[in-house]
Amino acid sequence: MTTTDLAATDLVAAQRVAIDESGWGLPYRFFQPRNLAFWLYVWLLVLGTASLLSQLNNLFAGYESEIVLGYIAFAIYTIPFWVALNYIDRFDAVPNKVRVLAFAWGGLIATWVMALNANLAVFGIYGKVFGQAFLKDWGPGLTAPFTEEIAKGLGVAIIIVLAPKVVRSAFDGFIIGGFVGLGFQVFENVSYVIEGAQGGFGANAQGESISMIITRASVGLTSHTVYSAIFGMGLVWFLGRPTEKPRRILGLLFMASAMLMHGLWDAMAAISGGSPVILPLFLLGVPLFAIVVFFLALKYSSEHTRHWMHDILAPEVARGTVTEAELDAVAGRHKDRRVFVKSNHGHKSHAQAKHVLAAATDLGEQLAASRGEDTPAVQFARSEVTRVRG
Repeated sequence: MTTTDLAATDLVAAQRVAIDESGWGLPYRFFQPRNLAFWLYVWLLVLGTASLLSQLNNLFAGYESEIVLGYIAFAIYTIPFWVALNYIDRFDAVPNKVRVLAFAWGGLIATWVMALNANLAVFGIYGKVFGQAFLKDWGPGLTAPFTEEIAKGLGVAIIIVLAPKVVRSAFDGFIIGGFVGLGFQVFENVSYVIEGAQGGFGANAQGESISMIITRASVGLTSHTVYSAIFGMGLVWFLGRPTEKPRRILGLLFMASAMLMHGLWDAMAAISGGSPVILPLFLLGVPLFAIVVFFLALKYSSEHTRHWMHDILAPEVARGTVTEAELDAVAGRHKDRRVFVKSNHGHKSHAQAKHVLAAATDLGEQLAASRGEDTPAVQFARSEVTRVRG
């Protein structure tokens, strides 16, 4: 066996290890009658749905148009967030079924079964022990970061039990946490719209609901979706996975940072004392802090997924299907892809370079789905790389 043959054999062996470790391409089945976590999820989903429907049934007659408007507005609002999370998960590490499970947990279980009841209970204690003034100023900031982040984090935990072959890395926790937070954010926002419509005994229900939609949409860019992505990644690092060794201190730090930014946002008025100088600093500083931590979490959690994609596609460099530069871009960070697209690597345009990277990524996904076998889908994906390169 020649040195070239040995190198190719090593690449194939590394590819198989990466496919096994990543779990990419493995089918996910929601119906698991022998898994207690499945029945727990279903039971909580039924409770959450019933709670939501009960609220809507009580209010629909008086606020029909406001409720419909709220759901339509935030259904549209969901789309760019969903697309952004799909873009971040560019190797489709988390199957669509699991994304829907996460979104449903955040929207129907964490919101209506857990956080709502927990918040009311804690608010009642604060009001009785410290008084209504304290509750108004400090209640949300000293409650929601714990009740809501833990409720959403439990969604990531139960999905680990429901889909252990899917959740292999901290990056998977990041993406799943993001979808849990998105579900929570959307359904919570609609509840705020309904609450706004009820203000002033419904005298200006539609105007108040529109105002609330604008307010919640504008402040939601760095809200629950960001908090929960960070918390979910930290939770996976804290718990560890078969291919992700526990990093408990770092995991706790990221989970605590999600709670901290949530608490600072909810308590900014009380902390600043309403100061016209200090309050704007919180309005700018907390979202900036959230963005910085979000991208740090994304950077460090994606290392495993990028290495797996590199090893899965590496044999294709030896075959001549993918170039070394293309492999580095596909398995690199987003900035590496931008540099590749802007550089001249024999492509006619930036658009063509993007198409080549997309085709190479699809080839990696097909190789993972086929467990490295040379299936018709893999052969077609190879031909697409050649075709789009022109």
